[in-house]
Amino acid sequence: MCQLLGMNANVPTDVMFSFTGLATRADEHEDGFGIAFFEDKGLRHFIDAQSARRSPVAELVKHYPIHSEIVVAHIRKATQGRVALENVHPFVRELWGRYWVFAHNGNLEGFHPRLHGAFRPVGDTDSERAFCWLMQELAKAHAAVPGIDELTRTLQELLPVPARHGTFNVLLSNGQALWAHATTALWSLQRQHPFGAATLADEDLSVDFGALTQPTDRVSIVATEPLTSGEAWSPFERGELRVFEQGRQQVAVGGPQGSLIRRDGGRAGRRCGAPQCAAPQYPCRIRMTAPIPVPRFSHFYRHAELTRLLQDYAAALPGLVQLESIGQSHEGRDIWLVTVTNSVTGPADEKPALWIDGNIHAAELTASTACLYFLHQLATGADDPKTRHLLDTRTVYICPRLNPDGAELALADKPRHIRSGTRPYPCDEPHVEGLTVEDVDGDGRMLYMRIPDPHGPYKQHATEPRLMVPREPGEFGGRYYRLMPEGTLKNWDGLQITVNKDLEGLDLNRNFPAYWRQEFEQVGAGPYPTSEPEVRAMVDFVSRHPNIGAAVSFHTHSGVILRPMGTQSDDDMT
Repeated sequence: MCQLLGMNANVPTDVMFSFTGLATRADEHEDGFGIAFFEDKGLRHFIDAQSARRSPVAELVKHYPIHSEIVVAHIRKATQGRVALENVHPFVRELWGRYWVFAHNGNLEGFHPRLHGAFRPVGDTDSERAFCWLMQELAKAHAAVPGIDELTRTLQELLPVPARHGTFNVLLSNGQALWAHATTALWSLQRQHPFGAATLADEDLSVDFGALTQPTDRVSIVATEPLTSGEAWSPFERGELRVFEQGRQQVAVGGPQGSLIRRDGGRAGRRCGAPQCAAPQYPCRIRMTAPIPVPRFSHFYRHAELTRLLQDYAAALPGLVQLESIGQSHEGRDIWLVTVTNSVTGPADEKPALWIDGNIHAAELTASTACLYFLHQLATGADDPKTRHLLDTRTVYICPRLNPDGAELALADKPRHIRSGTRPYPCDEPHVEGLTVEDVDGDGRMLYMRIPDPHGPYKQHATEPRLMVPREPGEFGGRYYRLMPEGTLKNWDGLQITVNKDLEGLDLNRNFPAYWRQEFEQVGAGPYPTSEPEVRAMVDFVSRHPNIGAAVSFHTHSGVILRPMGTQSDDDMT
């Protein structure tokens, strides 16, 4: 695979000694090289599709006296993407008015995220796709320009996602800090006063840094393999993210036990009883066996991702979190239920319980996110006495996605917006004519188009022509439009266009036994109460657990808080 080199210093520094050591390995990595030098907010970026051993661009760089505080370099051995200039690392993008530079060592199988907006790959490598996805998700995660610590927390959440698809050793910088993430092989080295001599591991070349530096100088080097012999290179742990600023490693997160290396260089254990533990301190009777996962609240999880996330919670806190499937959806997906309670203080079904669910309606994905937030607050809230008391004495049942089929359709590569379940109802025959709303161009959106029509009900806004507003009653003499949703039109007679209703006419929220009504009275209620497997799974579970005394169902429409009873007065609730 490829080779990486990163440098971070507190003063502009010459990186040519380390770059020479990297270039000696180009015989095995001959599909291109690149190097990027930050100078304040500016960037010098040199790439070539030739080997660094033979490239005249590499010779130019070696003899060009560039000094920089942050450098990212890469020599390529192609695994995905042809040998071409557009596929040479490091890649560059702009975000928040700064250049971002990215280089990757590894191979990602099957990582094809949905990309939109400003971040799209130019070449055909897995690396550039991953970089564009990272930039896209960083932009989505922060409404304003974040600081280094905030960026680090977000990257800690994001980097494991592509890493699930293979080897993901990465260097990333915005000119303010250097982030380095490892899944297999990365090493780092810090040089500071008193400086000594160093010799390249692969070439007979030595430098006495003591003669070239000042006592206050500091520099950190990151490389795929140690570049020198006789210096104290530090290996990364699997999954570890290190952050370098001003020539010093500031913080490292990740690793097998979710260890945290603080700014003072000390390591803090994540298990209860470790001194100065930065992780949530559960009572010693609750055992943490793996790092607690961190949901990405800027991301809507598809079913497979959600399954892995919930499994990670159960694996991290087996004495606190239990995961089970309470049934399967119409299309055969598991309906996951998380039970949260301190099992040491008693069985879950012998404690008073709260039921929480969300995402019964297909596109109400934020309801699922709300459930995940609730779960994460419980899983990480052991420092709060009220949370500890709650988990010791109560049980919380959380079903983050009651309708996995509808959510999956809403998140599909070609999404569709339906009310709830995906089973055709009340008719199962496909439409033979009319307009069926769907994502025709595959951009992940279903938009409306305006069509000039003198009889149309809409007109342009007076000061914002992109906005359509209703035509006034009795208004004539202007330019008017009708609006048509994106979709596929079948068997058009040339005159009338009818927008078809969704074949999937169910509303799972109306399929419960209480106050159920037939289709002619309540559209989408289904042929009979609990006819749909998603609703039956919930009803069966609640019926078997009389300890449930309260329930909350999250939705995303109306912006209201609804409480019992909607059909009678408070005085009649008794």
